[in-house]
Amino acid sequence: MEYLVGDVPPSDSKDELEVDLLTAKVDILSWMFHIIRGVQQDKIIDRCLQNMSSVLCIFEHVIDQIKQDLSDLTTLYIRSDNAGCYSGTAAIISCQVICASADICLKRADFSEP
Repeated sequence: MEYLVGDVPPSDSKDELEVDLLTAKVDILSWMFHIIRGVQQDKIIDRCLQNMSSVLCIFEHVIDQIKQDLSDLTTLYIRSDNAGCYSGTAAIISCQVICASADICLKRADFSEP
């Protein structure tokens, strides 16, 4: 970062520029990781059945990863489409159990119709 602002004389503007550059870097990296996760997720979904067992396995993996990345997370709200394998009572209860095992309280499960 210093090479980008090294020639700028010390001032409040330089400090603001450094903050802006750091924020942009974090935002760009976050976007890149989001794209990579999306591509990997598409490959996973293409290679398995989209039934309740598959969905819950993926959900459990995502919860484990989220808990690693956001260890202070204690509350979760989820949203999914209204596909049969997502909206049944067994799936909702299973999601609650998976969340509870990660010390996360599943507050609400919403379903959206495309």
